[in-house]
Amino acid sequence: MATATKKMPTAAQMKAYADQLPAIYRDLLKAMAQTDPERVVGDVFVAHLVHSKLEGKYSRRAIEGCLMELESQNYLSLEDRVGAIELTDLGEELLAAVTGKKPKAEVVPKLPKPTW
Repeated sequence: MATATKKMPTAAQMKAYADQLPAIYRDLLKAMAQTDPERVVGDVFVAHLVHSKLEGKYSRRAIEGCLMELESQNYLSLEDRVGAIELTDLGEELLAAVTGKKPKAEVVPKLPKPTW
C-alpha cells in the first residue's frame, strides 16, 4: 500500500470531508469499490475498469483529472505504466467514508520454519 505523509483524520473528520466532495469524486471512489467487491487492504484497482464504470457519465479527461488531484493530495498513487491505482492509508479511509465499507484485512499465514 502506498503511504501518505499527512496526519490521519478521525473517522468523523473524514466522513465530514467525504460528504463535501463534489459528485465526480464520490462517483469515482464508488466506482473503484465496485470494480472489486472482494478487495482486501493493499489491493490495487485496475484503471481501465474504473473508467468503464464511469463511461458515459464523465469524460476520460475529467476522471484522469480527479485521479491526479487525489494523487496530489496523497490519497492515491497512480502507476501509469501498468494502469494501476493504489490507495494510500488516507485514501483507504476516504474510500471507506464514501462507501461506508472497509475492505477486509487479509492475513496470510507464515510458513513454518524448515526442519532440515
